[in-house]
Amino acid sequence: MTRLQLSLNAKGLKNLSGLLNKSDPFAVVTVRGDHKDNTPEIVGRTEVAFNNLNPKWATIIFLENYEFGIPCYIEVGVFDFDAKTAGESEDKLQLNDAVNNLNVVSDASSRVLLRNGRYPHQVMGTALFEVGDILASRGNMGSKQLQSGGSIFAQTERSRESGKKGQFKFKLRAYKLRNIQKFGSTSSPFFELSRKVDRPSGATWVKVYQSNVVRSDLHPIWQEALLDIETICNGDLDRAMKISVWDHRRRGNHKFIGEFETTVNSLVKSQNMDGEIVSFDLRKQEKHTGHCESLKASLIGVIDVDGNTVGGDKGGTADENGTGGPSRPLSTPQQERPEFVDYLTGGCQISLAVAIDFTSSNGDPRKPGTPHFFHPPESKEWNDYEKAIFAVGSILAKYDTDQQFPVWGFGAKYNNVVRHCFQCGAEVKVEGVQGVMDAYRGVFRTPLTMSYPTRFTEVIETAASYARHEQVRVRVRD
Repeated sequence: MTRLQLSLNAKGLKNLSGLLNKSDPFAVVTVRGDHKDNTPEIVGRTEVAFNNLNPKWATIIFLENYEFGIPCYIEVGVFDFDAKTAGESEDKLQLNDAVNNLNVVSDASSRVLLRNGRYPHQVMGTALFEVGDILASRGNMGSKQLQSGGSIFAQTERSRESGKKGQFKFKLRAYKLRNIQKFGSTSSPFFELSRKVDRPSGATWVKVYQSNVVRSDLHPIWQEALLDIETICNGDLDRAMKISVWDHRRRGNHKFIGEFETTVNSLVKSQNMDGEIVSFDLRKQEKHTGHCESLKASLIGVIDVDGNTVGGDKGGTADENGTGGPSRPLSTPQQERPEFVDYLTGGCQISLAVAIDFTSSNGDPRKPGTPHFFHPPESKEWNDYEKAIFAVGSILAKYDTDQQFPVWGFGAKYNNVVRHCFQCGAEVKVEGVQGVMDAYRGVFRTPLTMSYPTRFTEVIETAASYARHEQVRVRVRD
């Protein structure tokens, strides 16, 4: 079982709020289990992205107990938030941080309300994903078109079992920010916290937190934040993070002020034992645009790989013994044994090859009950080998980008010569799982005689040679 982290963003959403305003989208994620028609269960909601048709939501949604090889369908619904249901003005809600923003939609996403036509928010579109398809996509990011327009993007990452657990409490301030407002107005800054995601296709940044807005202040002190370490850095305290400062605009076209890169450990370490605070330079295109510093940075209830609590469990700052004072940075967790999901994330390309056993130990294929017996077409029933080919092939095929599979057989006798590896079908490679099925059935239209012994050494050697050839082909293509 694997715990996955799901992050969402959208592009080109259709505006449902008229000419003078933009829609305020948020997303609701439901799990349908191993079949798309199962009853959905809501597992998470994002915050509201006000006046934004290209939202990058900060909320990380967790998918529990994902098991490789078993289909897992999730539905992502995008809705235009109706501020009237929250009982507060949209302007006031915009100034909240993204975490508190979640409260305004937490009780408004009931499936019952939706079915009864009393759902208070307009539907901007829905998309159905199979988690395995997301993992198989380049960069572990799947995309779907929404019915009303625009696209939704879903990206996954495995939660590290050996990563640090607990929370990170911090409070930032900035000073001497460059004012990018005009006509005598003053910028209203907020910041976004993003974590770095390394992929074979290149590094990307995933937004995991958005602060409150401080109105008309070039020396803002933002509200204290308490975030799960698993959410902001997936348990790696030395993982690269980026803090980006923006000038808030009511219409959603926020203006970039500057940014700097850091880590959880760096923020903790920025408060040294002498009580001095180390500042970070904000930069925009290599130009200095202000300073930022951490007024507080503490690790709370952090659990190490041995299950010991090594951080304080109360407010303020706490050292790794929980005795008070500035927190000391903790080491990055030791490398754990990778799972199959990690190979996919790391860019491993799968090339599916199929080998089928035609030895006489399977019994006479003409007799009912044997694994190779073909049922009459009108029964629409598969034999054991057809079931196995479809069940295993359907899982593995999605991770092979070109859908071209070699199919081999072993253990059959042709012209009184036992063949321990032979081509099934007329082509060296077949297309898709259906092509594998057709190649398998076609063998029985040849002068085949099931034989013995069961030897698949040649199959393994052929597969190894095929894998080496594919590696060379991919390197030359790239």
